[in-house]
Amino acid sequence: MSSVNEQAIGDEAELLAGELNKHIANNDAEAAKKVMRAYRDFRLSASEYHKDLGLVLVLEQHFAILKSKFFDAFGYEWEA
Repeated sequence: MSSVNEQAIGDEAELLAGELNKHIANNDAEAAKKVMRAYRDFRLSASEYHKDLGLVLVLEQHFAILKSKFFDAFGYEWEA
């Protein structure tokens, strides 16, 4: 995988994390759920397309952090 692809994937992950943080700050659980679904779909498609174990692990760790933030903000676990 080229560094350009890695940068684009990283940028998208950070964009979605920023959106989640915005919705958490606004106490908007429904909008936050939409971002979580978008991140899940992004993570799955990026992992399937690139088939890079390192990338999969990084995205999985980042997703776990976002799920933890969601739980801390709204008091329940996000479920797909």
